[in-house]
Amino acid sequence: MRLTTRLFFAAVFMVALVSPAPVKRHGHVDTSLIPEFGIEPGKNPDSHGYCDGALDANGVPARIPPGCPPNRAAFVQAVTQYGDPGWFGGKAYNNRGGTFPFPNGNSTEHQMLRLTSLLEILGEKFNCPSESTTWEAQKAALYAASKGGGH
Repeated sequence: MRLTTRLFFAAVFMVALVSPAPVKRHGHVDTSLIPEFGIEPGKNPDSHGYCDGALDANGVPARIPPGCPPNRAAFVQAVTQYGDPGWFGGKAYNNRGGTFPFPNGNSTEHQMLRLTSLLEILGEKFNCPSESTTWEAQKAALYAASKGGGH
C-alpha cells in the first residue's frame, strides 16, 4: 500500500510539473479592428481647453473636452480589459436583450456593434463624447451601405 501511495503522489507531482497552469481567459479582442479616432487631439483649443471634434451636419466642429480623444494605447488597453465576453465598461452590454462577446467579425452588423461598443467604452472609461471620433459617421456610412444607399 505504501508503494502504491508513493507512486500515486509521485505521478500527481509529475503531472503538476509538466502541465501548464490553467489560463484564465478574458475573451479575445482583435485590436487591429479598433479604428483610429479620426480626430486630432488638442486641435484649436479654447480658453477652457475644449478642442475641435467631429464635424456636425453643417460642417461645424463639435467642441470636445480636454483629453479627448484619449491616448490610443490607453484606449486599446481599456478595450482589451473590458473585452470580456458580454462585458463592456464594467457592465453587461445588452443588445436586443442579450449580451455578446466583442464583435470581431467583418459583417456590417459586427462592424456596427463594434463601433457602438467602442463608443460606450470611450464614454464610460474616458468621459469622452462620440464627437471625439469619426465613428458615428462610420456607423452612418455602414448603415447607408447596408440599405443600398452607399458603396
